[in-house]
Amino acid sequence: MKNMTNDEIYTFDEVLQILKTSKQQLRKLLKNGEIKGFKLGTYKWRIPKKALDNYIQEKMG
Repeated sequence: MKNMTNDEIYTFDEVLQILKTSKQQLRKLLKNGEIKGFKLGTYKWRIPKKALDNYIQEKMG
């Protein structure tokens, strides 16, 4: 596996700022799999940059 730097995985709050959306909407996108992410513990979401890029590209058509 390739070594990842910190800027290749976003926190929940970083993705909120990038997408300029609400916490509720981002949670919905993560839970239904529209944006691929994973949890560290119970509440701490992490979203790979590639997954966010893929989501944005899909929405742009």
